[in-house]
Amino acid sequence: MSDVWQQQREKLNHAWLTNEFLVSHVRGSLLANLTSHNPDQERLKEFAELDWPTWTQRRDELATLLNSAEESLSPRRLLDQPPLQDEAPKTKAWLSGVVHAMWLARTGFHGKLSDAKKALADVDCCYQQLDPLLHCPDEVDMGEVQLALDSFREFEAAVLRLTECIHVFPQKVEVV
Repeated sequence: MSDVWQQQREKLNHAWLTNEFLVSHVRGSLLANLTSHNPDQERLKEFAELDWPTWTQRRDELATLLNSAEESLSPRRLLDQPPLQDEAPKTKAWLSGVVHAMWLARTGFHGKLSDAKKALADVDCCYQQLDPLLHCPDEVDMGEVQLALDSFREFEAAVLRLTECIHVFPQKVEVV
C-alpha cells in the first residue's frame, strides 16, 4: 500500500499539481497572460475553459491521498511483512498500536497532516472566491480578472503551500 500511495503522491503532487497545474497552467497560462503588456483574451478564455476546472476535477484525489497517508505510511504496516508477519496475532495486535503511537509521537505526523489538510482547504477557499470570474469561459472579462490579480497570486501561493506540505511526508515507511 505504501508503494501505491507513493506512486499516487508522485502522480498527483509532482506531475499534476506542481508541474501541470501550478507551473504550466496557473503561472504559465494565467499569471503570465494577466501581467503581460498585451493580455490575450482568447488565452484567458482557454485557461478558464480547459485549465481552471481541473482543480475541481482532481482535488478529491488529493483529499483521498491525504486521508490515506497515515495508514499508508505507518511502520505498523511492516508487521504484515517478513519476518514479523509470522508473529502471533495477539503480539501483532498490541505491537501494532505501540509502533504506530511511537511513530506518531516521534515524527509529528499529525501536525504535518493537519498542515496539508489546512493547505488544501486554503486552496479550496481561494478557488471558490475566484471561480465566479472564470466559471463561464465565454463571459470572462479580462478587466475584472486583472483587478483580481492579487487574489490569483494568493491562489498561486496557496497551491504552492499545498505542494510543499505534501512533499514533507516520508518517501517510504520508516521505522523511528
